[in-house]
Amino acid sequence: MTNMSQPQTVVQRIAPDYQSLAQIAPGITEQDYQAQHQGEVVRECMVYASQQDMWQALALRLLDTLADILSKQSRADIALTGGTDGNGMMRVLVDMLHHQRSVIEQVEWSRVHLWWGDERYVDANDPDRNALQVRQEMLDELVAVGLLPEDNIHQMPADLGNGEEGLDAQALAYEQELHAELGDKACLDLAMFGVGPDGHCASLFPNAAELRADGWVSGVRNSPKLPPLRLTLTVPFIRQSRQVWFCTSTAGKAQAVQRALSGEARADTPSSLIDGVERTLWLVDQDAASLLLA
Repeated sequence: MTNMSQPQTVVQRIAPDYQSLAQIAPGITEQDYQAQHQGEVVRECMVYASQQDMWQALALRLLDTLADILSKQSRADIALTGGTDGNGMMRVLVDMLHHQRSVIEQVEWSRVHLWWGDERYVDANDPDRNALQVRQEMLDELVAVGLLPEDNIHQMPADLGNGEEGLDAQALAYEQELHAELGDKACLDLAMFGVGPDGHCASLFPNAAELRADGWVSGVRNSPKLPPLRLTLTVPFIRQSRQVWFCTSTAGKAQAVQRALSGEARADTPSSLIDGVERTLWLVDQDAASLLLA
């Protein structure tokens, strides 16, 4: 690994505003909101000099956070993200596995359960699937070397060949799996997301009907980004996560980052609707933060 420069940290403090949020995402109950935000909403944004620095910081932070979670409870449940930045982090972790295995082994992977924030609803072997990409980047190797049990990988269902007809049933199946595995905890310990140039996260797109969904998992029928059929965790369920991290990079994301961290709940920027119960953290490179720091 290369040496990283220290990030610049921006802390945003926002007065609670349930009404504005509920107009966009009515699945969030006022009771849940008050439990999540007893005082001001705090968002931390850590700005790194380069994309590679951000990926490296994200990987190290993930390992430290998993170790901390497992020091306090019997298992850790986290939602992974695919895309450029999620896969970039995975490549850093694979490099550690090959050259600094002791760092990877500080985490007891047998007690880590992996979920996904969203998935392209396509055939299981379609290269567009987030889970397939992450497995190829790292997870299959963790399984192969005996660190991660296969049963701890909870992929979202694939299209079995009936397309939209099976979408809602598969969303329900994943929700039921979450309920069965999480039990009384009823939340993820950590949910990680990339952010698109339009400000979307998971498969929650600007002004989409899915922003209004309740429950834990929703089908997506008209994604503006191909493929059109998807599965996604919902806004209310993501907001129950103890920690939420956003990771994004490049100048093409600068406007989205600026809008998301404007302090407003915006239907045109779904990432602005999401906060974790205990922590909300943004990790970005300088290009993505250029308008935020201007």
